[in-house]
Amino acid sequence: MSPSHKKYRETAQTNSPTTVNSTSEELGIFTSSDIGSTIEQSQVPSLPVSFDTEILSQQIQPDENISVSVEIIAPPKNTIVSTSLDQKLIRKHYLMSIKERLDNLLKADPLKNRRDITIPIHKIQITKEVDMTDSVFERISTDIQEHSSIRETDPVVVIVLNGEYHVVSGNRRIMALKHNKIPTIKACEIPSASRSELQLWSFFAESKKKDKDYKEFVDMSNLLLDYLNLTTADLRKWNAKEIALVFGDFLGILTKQRLIFEINLYSDLVSACCTAVDNNADFSQRLCLECLRKYKQNPSEVGNILKKEKTWNKDSELTTLLKKISPNIEYQLCQKNIDENEARILCEIFRGDELFSRFVRSADLRTIGKQAQRDSIIRRFNLFKTEMKKQQKSIKGSDSLQIRVEENPKEYDLLITSSEIVRSNVWSQKSSIVIITIGMAVPDSSVHTIHLPDSMAKEDESGKLNNHISLSIQAKYDGEEVSNGKDFSTFLTSMGVRNQTVFSLSDLKPLSSNKSEVFIDLNDLIYHEIVIGLLHHEASLIVKNTKGKIGLEKAAKEIRKNSS
Repeated sequence: MSPSHKKYRETAQTNSPTTVNSTSEELGIFTSSDIGSTIEQSQVPSLPVSFDTEILSQQIQPDENISVSVEIIAPPKNTIVSTSLDQKLIRKHYLMSIKERLDNLLKADPLKNRRDITIPIHKIQITKEVDMTDSVFERISTDIQEHSSIRETDPVVVIVLNGEYHVVSGNRRIMALKHNKIPTIKACEIPSASRSELQLWSFFAESKKKDKDYKEFVDMSNLLLDYLNLTTADLRKWNAKEIALVFGDFLGILTKQRLIFEINLYSDLVSACCTAVDNNADFSQRLCLECLRKYKQNPSEVGNILKKEKTWNKDSELTTLLKKISPNIEYQLCQKNIDENEARILCEIFRGDELFSRFVRSADLRTIGKQAQRDSIIRRFNLFKTEMKKQQKSIKGSDSLQIRVEENPKEYDLLITSSEIVRSNVWSQKSSIVIITIGMAVPDSSVHTIHLPDSMAKEDESGKLNNHISLSIQAKYDGEEVSNGKDFSTFLTSMGVRNQTVFSLSDLKPLSSNKSEVFIDLNDLIYHEIVIGLLHHEASLIVKNTKGKIGLEKAAKEIRKNSS
C-alpha cells in the first residue's frame, strides 16, 4: 500500500461519523446505513483513479467497531422549543377559531333540522314565567280572542326532554294559548343539541337592534361562554385587544352590550350590579363604563355603593357616586405583584399624596423582585417626581399670553388642529403654511408621536394612563410643498427641531417663534395644556371664541402654579 493511500485511510477513519445518535434524515442526521452512501457521494469522486477498492469497501461496510459505536435512539419528545413568533401565531389561530365560531353562529340557520309537529297544549312545559301584565302577552291574547290564532309568523320551538316538550322559543305565546284554552298548537321540534345555538342566535341577532334587559344579557353571556367552552377566568387573562378582536363584531366595540359582557367576567361585580338593577338602577352605557373603570381601581367601594338598599331614581345619581370613588392604591399595588404588607406600609408612608397615586396607576412594576420592594418603589417614585418637575418646567406658561379671538382668521403661519376638514381646507387655500394635525396620520405628511407628561395623560376604563398621541406635520412655502423624507428632515432641522419618531411637547416649541401667528382649532383632543406646552410662550395665538381664550389663560395659570 502506497504511503498516500495509507494516509488517506487513516484520515477517513478519523473523520468517519461514528457517534450518530438519531435516525432522522430530515434533520440531517444519518445512521450507519447512511454513512456509506454519504462517503460514496462526497468522497469517492475526489479519490485517485488507482485507489484500492478494498480500502473503499472497508470504509463502506459497517464493521464491528461501527456497529458498536452507533447508537440508535429515538428523538426525545418536546425537544422543539417554540419561539415567541410561534407562540403569537398559535395564539392568533386560537383566537380566530373562536371568532369563526361566533361568525358562524350568527350566519347559521338554527332551524335547519326542525320537525313540524302538532301537539296538545297541556304537554308543553313553559321554561320562563312571564308576567300576565306584559304588553306582548296582552297583545297575543287579544289576537287569539279576535282571530282564534296568533298572527305572528315566528314558530314556537320546542325540544323533547324526558318525554315532555319544553319551550325553547315562544313562552309568551304558549302562556297566551293556555290562558285562552286553545287545545293544540303547531310547533317545530329541534334536537336538544341545537337549543343553545337557537337561543344565542335569536338573542344576539336582535341585541344590536334594540336594548336588552341587563339580567337577561348576563344570562345569555354565560350561555355564550359555555357554548365557546370558555370561562370567565380564561377571559380575564385576555387583553383588551384580544377581546375586541374576537367579540368586537359580535358585540360592538364600545356598546353597552360589550361593557356588560366585560362586567360579567367579575362575579362579585356582576352580583352587585344585579342588586342595583333590583333597586331600579338603569344601566346605561355610561353607567356600565363607570362601574367597570372604578371597579378596576377600587372594587370593594364600588360593591358597597351598588349594593346599597335604596331606590335609584336615574342612572346619573349612581354614576355621580361612582365618579367620587378614589383609587385604592393598596389594592392596585397588590395587583402589580407587590407584597401585601409592603403595599400597606407604602400607603401609610404616602397617605394623601396624589402624586404617589398617579405614579402607582401609571408605573410598570413587573420588574421589581421580591426583595427590597419598598426601597425599589420609593426610589422609582423619587425619579418620577423629578421627571414630573422637569416636564412641568418645560411647559411653563407666560404671565401674559398674547391671545386674540377671530372667528375666521386669515393671516397666520401655523395651524394646530385635529379636524381633517379644517386641515384640508387650509392646506388648499394657503400658499405658505405649517400644519400640525393632532390625533391622525395624514397621508404624504411626516407622521410622529407626542409623548405627553403624565399630568396630561388620560385614564382609560382600566385606570391606565394613556399619554401618547399621533401627530402629523406638513409644510409648504410659496405654493411648493416640502416633501416627506430628506427634504422634510432638512426643514425640521432648519427650524431647530430634530427629526425623530417620538416628540415631547417642548421638542416642538421651535416651530413657533416669538413672531409666529398661530391659529388653534380647539376641541376635545387639543385641550389647553397641550397648546401651552407645544408653543413658544411669546407666540401670538388666535382662537375662534372667548371660551377658548379663557381656557388657555386658566391652563397657563394652573401650570405656573404646579411648577412653582
